[in-house]
Amino acid sequence: MTKLIKTILATVTALIVVVTGLIVTLTLVINPNDYKDQIAKLVQEQTGRRLVIKENFSLSFFPKLGVELGAMELGNADGFGTSPFAAVKSVRVRLQLLPLLKQQLMADTVVIDGLTVHLTRNSSGRNNWDDLSAGSQKNQPTPAMGTASSAAAGTANAGTPLLTSFVIGGIEIRNGALVWDDQMSRVRQSVQDLTVITGQLSQDQAVDLAISGRVDSDTPPLSARIRFASTATARLAQKQLLLAASRLEVTTENKSNATQQSLTLQFNADANLTTQQLSVTALKLEGMGLTLAGDISGRAIITEPTLQANLTLAEFNPQELLQRLSKPAIATRDANVLRKASATLKLEASRTEARLTELQLRLDDLLLQGTAGVKTFSKPDIGFNLSINEIDLDRYLPPPSSATKTVSAAPSSTPEENKTQKALPSLEPLRALTAHGTLKIAQLKAANAKMTNVSLALQAQSGILRVQPVTAQLYQGTLSGTLAVNAQSDVPAVEASYTLKQVQAGPLLKDIVQVERISGTAESSATLSAKGLDAKQVTRTLNGQLKFLFADGAVTGVNIARLIRNAHNTLKGLPTEPEESVQKTDFTRLEGSAVVTNGVARNQDLAMVSPLLRISGQGQANIPDDQVDYLVNTALVGTLVGQGGKELSELKNMTIPIKVSGRLSSPSFGLDLQALLQDNLKNQAKKEIQDKIGSKIKDQGVAKGLEKIVPRGLGGLLK
Repeated sequence: MTKLIKTILATVTALIVVVTGLIVTLTLVINPNDYKDQIAKLVQEQTGRRLVIKENFSLSFFPKLGVELGAMELGNADGFGTSPFAAVKSVRVRLQLLPLLKQQLMADTVVIDGLTVHLTRNSSGRNNWDDLSAGSQKNQPTPAMGTASSAAAGTANAGTPLLTSFVIGGIEIRNGALVWDDQMSRVRQSVQDLTVITGQLSQDQAVDLAISGRVDSDTPPLSARIRFASTATARLAQKQLLLAASRLEVTTENKSNATQQSLTLQFNADANLTTQQLSVTALKLEGMGLTLAGDISGRAIITEPTLQANLTLAEFNPQELLQRLSKPAIATRDANVLRKASATLKLEASRTEARLTELQLRLDDLLLQGTAGVKTFSKPDIGFNLSINEIDLDRYLPPPSSATKTVSAAPSSTPEENKTQKALPSLEPLRALTAHGTLKIAQLKAANAKMTNVSLALQAQSGILRVQPVTAQLYQGTLSGTLAVNAQSDVPAVEASYTLKQVQAGPLLKDIVQVERISGTAESSATLSAKGLDAKQVTRTLNGQLKFLFADGAVTGVNIARLIRNAHNTLKGLPTEPEESVQKTDFTRLEGSAVVTNGVARNQDLAMVSPLLRISGQGQANIPDDQVDYLVNTALVGTLVGQGGKELSELKNMTIPIKVSGRLSSPSFGLDLQALLQDNLKNQAKKEIQDKIGSKIKDQGVAKGLEKIVPRGLGGLLK
């Protein structure tokens, strides 16, 4: 046995000597630089690219077999200019010889210095690397049947590996660069100072991985330092990659304002190309005061990738986030809003669509819940089904401007001023919007009006937005309506309709305008249309019809009975009554209708009924100019009591004209004295004539009596 062992050792030693001698002879006899042209020609044939070898190769034998390559460049694809696709300054590889005899690869760290790769997509959408994969497949040799190459290929195909194992000390890339030039989107981004360092590489064994560099971007203008560390395991037979305890640190610098932000991403990942499964767990993203945590899974990640994500965004302060982004804070009427927000969601996404199967978004006291989705990313179709517990929109409105206290204080704009006004909103987003969905709000406050059980359905397509129906409960009544916006032309057209039923008008008006101008149970409906991009254009093109009915209420701000008594006192030369602290006129029914033309509402059929009064009216309200010109005719059907409790029976059935004028937002009420005096003179003359006619008719005929009594020129008073 001892002799056998000695014989084997002697044989192995001799083999090592022979192989070593052969390698030494090759290194002494063969100069690899003599084959640079052949190598360049082979690369040209295989890839269609020009390989430029700028420096000589060098081989070393002791203590290990080593190869050092100098500067080289690989040309770009046709049509992408003369700059190289890839370049390298130097490459160094050292191998142990004896393991190669056992089909084992054992090497020191592979060192690559100055590796630079330029990836480009031109304006037509073609990139500069597709031809490499296509060329390699096209030029792949097909061995003839029965040849040695065929046999070798058959052996390989049968599963015999070229290497039974490998151990590489690591890979070290220094001073690298990766450039992405997207000429189609006009985006240029790059990674400079790229460094990649790995630990020892061996089959199915974990390896430490570290990557660092600087990312520069023109769009958006951004510069960032990145550092990535992980423990990676590559299971080649299963085509599986595991990343454990991964950590990515990004320090960004905004070129426009030189501000810095830091982001940290932690995760574990498992990607299996055989089963096409992806799993990302322990995901945590932190930065700018935000913390996003969750997990992601994927199916069919190569053929038809589908991702599912469960994510939670921890509570944060939106106003502070804007400050970190160097954006101005949002000014609101309530300084305590936009102070806290959080979200949880479940997401499903594919190449063509994405769906939020579960959404919970909290903003201050608001809770938004529901589902949403986007179909066909190339032409997005948005769908949603959302609900809100409560929202007070007034809290989020901009603070009132102190510069515009009154409407009439602002002069009309001149053509020169119009040129410098703020640009009108673009209609392109609305034209491109395709959406459908429903929104329900349990409690809503807007313009200080309070509503409950608000529900609306929205549809948008081809520049036409429809919100119908809209329903709500408010002030013991109901609201229903529709809204349509047509943005297909340069000036959008708006159509709206509404119906109010059994609404208590007093509390509603008091909440909206802080004055209870009219009370009672209201019913109203309207159909309106307008065109424009701002409030002024809309009001000046407002057209339509409306009608209203108020029951068992009062008009606040005017006491018609007092006006009548004062009118009587004025005619009689008596003092008028002092003004009351609360002035109102009660009614049992108040109704009318209006036709709106270019922002001017005209009413001809106002009618108010009360136990004491019968009122009719006509006139107009100019909405754009905030002016009202209206005449109310009041007739007594009951008996008023004047000063000292004396009944004013002579006013019964007398028509009292009341003029309503001034600003529509704060009108003034007064007697139309001219009309009142004319009417009073007519009544007095008529009474006197009738009295005289009665005494004369007894003695003379009617015609003769009239000729004697009626003075010339007063005949018109009897008409």
